Amino acid sequence: MDTYKVGTVANSESTMHTITKFEFTSSMFSSDDSYYNDPSMRTGANKDLTLLQEDINLLNVIREFWLKETDEDKKKKLWKTIIEKLPSAYMQKRTWTGNYRILRSIDEQRDHHKLNEWKIFRDALRELPYANELIFYKKVNENVN
Repeated sequence: MDTYKVGTVANSESTMHTITKFEFTSSMFSSDDSYYNDPSMRTGANKDLTLLQEDINLLNVIREFWLKETDEDKKKKLWKTIIEKLPSAYMQKRTWTGNYRILRSIDEQRDHHKLNEWKIFRDALRELPYANELIFYKKVNENVN
């Protein structure tokens, strides 16, 4: 999204300030179109857990140590361990404000993107007022003599 900066405003959560507020759950992670949460990819000592659940359990164990720790140096090191262990699939809240011209550019440029999130975003654009007129209209015969 940061590619589309002209006339936009973005705001997101800070990992540093929010990472230990809540127990980690599977809803906090993206696992679309991957084996991350696929039962067929169970490994390790506990064959009942997906790769995602193994990561979540470990993160929650470290978080519990962090919650109980009173020594500030150890607490900081535990916090840093959570940050380093956090998978890139961890989702954070992000708000973004733009305009219809930018949304049209996004639609055109992300039409066949590999990431499923772009398809979901583009599908949501169709629900906007005047989306057909301002985002999805097709230019007809621009080069007509």
